[in-house]
Amino acid sequence: MVYRVLLRFEKAYTEAKSRYGILDYNDLERYAHILLVQKDGSPTPLARTVAGKYDAIFIDEYQDTNEMQDSIFSAISRYNRFMVGDIKQSIYGFRGAVPEIFSSYRTGFAPYDETKKQKQATIFLSDNFRSARSVIEYPNAVFYQLFNN
Repeated sequence: MVYRVLLRFEKAYTEAKSRYGILDYNDLERYAHILLVQKDGSPTPLARTVAGKYDAIFIDEYQDTNEMQDSIFSAISRYNRFMVGDIKQSIYGFRGAVPEIFSSYRTGFAPYDETKKQKQATIFLSDNFRSARSVIEYPNAVFYQLFNN
């Protein structure tokens, strides 16, 4: 019953968007994925062209990306993607964010070593100049318990 209602809604919503010539955020994400990522996950020729136009790609709040966004970013980058995030600050689970994506990059890359020429590395930004130490220590203690059990 609910399935049929949702199917009818999706059909009416899609028709209305088409009639008014509009796209929603999910459409933009899906169409970008179709244009930039092949079915096997490799970059399309268009993605390789886009990737060649950028020296660096900087993405903040990477803990709030989803799998589709991650594959888009992968398709248009060439070891030039700089990802910043904090899984403790992930707030878009309702939108499909998967903080483990960022976490897997963080743990999958070796720590940065300025004496080596690395294509991939993890740099921890541990200093905070905006908050008192007690403001930082309390949530870190709480999250330590949550993420290490």
